Amino acid sequence: MVDMPPAAITVADLPIEPEALQAFALEQNRLAWVLWEQLESLQHQIVQLNRARFGVSSERLSGQAELFDAASDLPVPPEPAKVPVEAHTRKGRPALPKDLPRARIEYDLSDEQKAAFDTLKRIGEERSETLDYEPSRLTVIEHVRFKYAAKKDGESTIVTASAQPSPLPKSNASASLLANILVNTYVDHLPLNRQEMRYARRGMHLPRATLCEWKLAAAELLEVLLPPLRVHQLQAPRMHVDDTTLPLLEKGRKATRTARLWGYLGAGQRDDLNLINVIVATTD
Repeated sequence: MVDMPPAAITVADLPIEPEALQAFALEQNRLAWVLWEQLESLQHQIVQLNRARFGVSSERLSGQAELFDAASDLPVPPEPAKVPVEAHTRKGRPALPKDLPRARIEYDLSDEQKAAFDTLKRIGEERSETLDYEPSRLTVIEHVRFKYAAKKDGESTIVTASAQPSPLPKSNASASLLANILVNTYVDHLPLNRQEMRYARRGMHLPRATLCEWKLAAAELLEVLLPPLRVHQLQAPRMHVDDTTLPLLEKGRKATRTARLWGYLGAGQRDDLNLINVIVATTD
């Protein structure tokens, strides 16, 4: 505790000698600084108590505020060692594969530019390549089968050339279109409503119901690949299985049944080949 002077000091209590008066003033100044430091300490404690009581949980110190009051000398971390880095050239564009189809566009001088010279002789050319994208498009393939009126042994008949059968009976979807629907669904995870909008932008309205029927029918065609695919997956060192339930409405039933979508992901014998086999089974 600091010894405080009397509560009231009169002029009569002041010393007369200059040296004593100067010492008295210095002592009063020292006491004022002590009081000021004590006031700052009290204000700091009040702030800490208010924060601990009314502040958020992340700001509460739970009685550990005294750990931060004492000043501590922390060692200065040493400067990291300078590691020289070799200069490198940043690649601004990817290399274009040689097996991609290429289209050649030739640029020549105009007639006005050629007319500005007396003679011109081509000595070479400069080449540069750009990667271009052609959006997919829908086309209609007309299957034309020629018919002949044939005679043999005095009998007349009509002979029609055979054509490549459609993958789905009574359907005008080609194999490439069905493959595109399956790839968009199971590889690119594109739902049928977005596929419907994509085909509409290309000038063809394909309802989601039609896309769904084509997708189910195409899955039935691919069912012949299920046994060898299952054998391949069972040879994998590990396998991941997912079970998802969803309501199923069948023909002739008013109530839905619980369908189970089982997805199998097997890490095959090759690292660059991961096959996915989806089996749909329905249970009551």
